[in-house]
Amino acid sequence: MELFGNSPKERGSGSDVAFSLGGAWKLSKHVNLLFAGGRDIVGDTSAIPYIGLQLLTR
Repeated sequence: MELFGNSPKERGSGSDVAFSLGGAWKLSKHVNLLFAGGRDIVGDTSAIPYIGLQLLTR
């Protein structure tokens, strides 16, 4: 679980606070699938998806 925020980008605008939940799934000895999803809870109410591959060298 991650909770994070950003300061306002312009003077007079509001800040953002968002959360996400995620994990990793081992696909092979040297490859993991990383995933997360969340949304803003203060500011814009948009979804935040994330997917990636982690390549392990050892």
